[in-house]
Amino acid sequence: MLMHSLRALTATQLTRAVALLFLANGFALANWFSRIPAVKESLALGDGALGLALLGMPLGSALILPFSGRLIGRAGAGRLALSAGIATAVTASLPGFAVGLWSLAFVLFLLGIANGAMDVAMNAKAAAVERATAYSIMSAFHGMWAVGFFLGSTTGSLFAGLAVDPAVHLPLAGLAGILALFRLRRVLADKPLARPASDPVLALPHGPLWPLALIAAASFLAEGSAGDWSAVYLATVVGASPGVSALALTGFSLGLVATRFIADGLGARYGDLALLRGGAALAGIGMTMGLVFPLAPVAILGFVAVGMGFAAVVPIAFRRAANLDGIEPGVGVAAVATVAYTGFLAGPPLIGLVAELIGLRFAMAIVPLLAFAVAALAVTLRSKA
Repeated sequence: MLMHSLRALTATQLTRAVALLFLANGFALANWFSRIPAVKESLALGDGALGLALLGMPLGSALILPFSGRLIGRAGAGRLALSAGIATAVTASLPGFAVGLWSLAFVLFLLGIANGAMDVAMNAKAAAVERATAYSIMSAFHGMWAVGFFLGSTTGSLFAGLAVDPAVHLPLAGLAGILALFRLRRVLADKPLARPASDPVLALPHGPLWPLALIAAASFLAEGSAGDWSAVYLATVVGASPGVSALALTGFSLGLVATRFIADGLGARYGDLALLRGGAALAGIGMTMGLVFPLAPVAILGFVAVGMGFAAVVPIAFRRAANLDGIEPGVGVAAVATVAYTGFLAGPPLIGLVAELIGLRFAMAIVPLLAFAVAALAVTLRSKA
């Protein structure tokens, strides 16, 4: 299964370029997520204030996501993904320069706009490549995102352990992303799609897109919560050192990497729905154990389970959205993403606000609850996309 995915990802110059898009996105976000504790400490923010600042990303994404389908039609998925990817690398470098709550919220608002546009465009491009190659590759592309996230979180863990200022670390990571993406400009210079005049300006879920949107939103909300708060949870609840705390994010991304490269094969063998339900159960049980037993090894393994359990959920949701009869692939992906990425980016501030009321340990119980919600929603899906 692993070799099949690797061969598919490296088959052509285009598949390699799309794979690098996913990797660069994960790398940029993980570097920022891994330095949230350092920025929180330097700005003297409480959990509630940090949660408020983190609202900048979902607000930025909420602004751009409904228009992403139309932007793809005008610019082309590849061109939009590349330009938004460079903007993501740039804006992910800025949080280290924040001087207070509102400046942090503003730069995260810009990051949300760039990341939202990039995410929809690269998934639409990945769906087009998958249709053209006639075999499943979407989970493998998302596996490359997990590789980037793993590399970014590992890099962040190293810089955090060395106590390097985020204002130094994050621009270096951003520069690496810009240089990598700039090389793809010719490969991704696709032509805009011919779109009928009836296509909506705003891509919003309707009909069979709603269950997919809710499943993806629940998954992304849990993933975003684990990504932003895993290191903080280890540091404040478990009492781990900065280097060990950052390993929680590394473990989460490792779980994603370990699963996404075999998820296409597992889905073909056992079916998408079985993969959704089994993964959701694993994530729910693993995270519950990490909350019941707040010890560093158990908590880190809990975040590994969250990564493994949710690894295939979003790729399956986007693949189905891109292949529904009567719905343009870019519009279907954008419609699901409009709801889904709101969950991804709203999860972290939600955890912060709830933590301010009842404590972070109990607030993180939202993650296993969402896992069990995904399993329940999967029951509403047909066995065939």
